[in-house]
Amino acid sequence: MRTNDKLIGDYNALLRAHGLHPSTTRTENLDDFLRDIHRSEERFGPTPDQVTQLLREAWTNSGIEDRAVNYPQEIVQAQAKEVEQLIERSYGKRAFSDRPIYAAEFPTGTLGAQAVETQHGFLVLVNVGLIHFLEQTLLLMYGHLLRWRREKSRQSDADAAEILYCHLITYLTGRIPPPPNIDVSPFETDLQTRILYSYFKNACLKFILGHEYAHIAAGHFEETKEYLPLSTCVGNLTVLRKSWLQEFEADEIATRALLAERGEMTPDLKSIGLKIHPTLTYRAAAPVFFFLLDELLTTVGIKIGVTNEEQLLEGDHPPSARRRENVAMCAIEATELGRDVLGFSEVCQTWVQTVGERVIMKAAPLR
Repeated sequence: MRTNDKLIGDYNALLRAHGLHPSTTRTENLDDFLRDIHRSEERFGPTPDQVTQLLREAWTNSGIEDRAVNYPQEIVQAQAKEVEQLIERSYGKRAFSDRPIYAAEFPTGTLGAQAVETQHGFLVLVNVGLIHFLEQTLLLMYGHLLRWRREKSRQSDADAAEILYCHLITYLTGRIPPPPNIDVSPFETDLQTRILYSYFKNACLKFILGHEYAHIAAGHFEETKEYLPLSTCVGNLTVLRKSWLQEFEADEIATRALLAERGEMTPDLKSIGLKIHPTLTYRAAAPVFFFLLDELLTTVGIKIGVTNEEQLLEGDHPPSARRRENVAMCAIEATELGRDVLGFSEVCQTWVQTVGERVIMKAAPLR
């Protein structure tokens, strides 16, 4: 990732201008851990014993899982390195024309991220709390999907909706509501499921970052110089006003970058009838899941009174439903595998819409 001290200085100046302080957290082998996960997940097959053993050793011996959860700034920067490489590989080696980019946290108040041009390059600002929110939501989804499979019923939908509602309120408002009177242990996941969850979480974060990197790579900051204020909890942030066409283009660049690496179809995978690498459906599902979640957050935010519907209509982003349909079609075209590549996307859509309906019914204006 091309960055420099002057660009980091721009980031620290932005924080100070909004009454915030630079993070003092440190990375301890986190990059190595993420690389190990990436390499291992590329080898996923029907019985990932080696993967399970590798991560069990990593988590047990070093406690890296706790550090990964507690150091979101470093997770953002580690994933950003991979995103830049993916986009350069799929979009062209000169995608960024040696323009420095620095990815870090900032309370943007949005689900995703915002790219901001500075004197010395670009800052890609990921909303504070986003990684934790993704972790909590995905762990709930994976645990709930296990219950669906195990119990062959939907009796647990109400409990899942109660938990998800708490996650949504915390993310939207910063308040932590009273925990639901629910035994959450039935939603816990086994180690193998946590590996799959970790891969999917990273794929979601790569899409979020990739979308902002795509705006830079596609030259959108050169095409227009019209700006608008983005209201945040620490004051306004000046961001580029982008057209719907530019937003759709950035979605497509990020989606194609995610899908550029197909994974090796080994004889073992082919022998059990698989037509595509198992991880490809996860990468295709990441953009779809992101926009499903954004639709739900927007609807709940309006109902509880923290999201201004008029400002949404005046904003520069297309409706998430349109963008979700667009990235799904992009995945089909990018892989030439038809709707097979959307297998896990459809699972995510079923879960978010099924549990989300109960969440929306529960949502009411906050006092």
